[in-house]
Amino acid sequence: MFEAGLIEGVSLITEGEALGHEAWIDSVFAQQVADALNASEKGVKSRFTIPP
Repeated sequence: MFEAGLIEGVSLITEGEALGHEAWIDSVFAQQVADALNASEKGVKSRFTIPP
């Protein structure tokens, strides 16, 4: 259905306020997410927006 490819120049998570979630993303959590993403051999699924 879709061609496999690499999307460059995007941020999946950034430090600071997680808007709309009443939470704060700190450097530890951001690094944990990066480590989990980098450990995946098949990549990860993601979405462009948060569903309402």
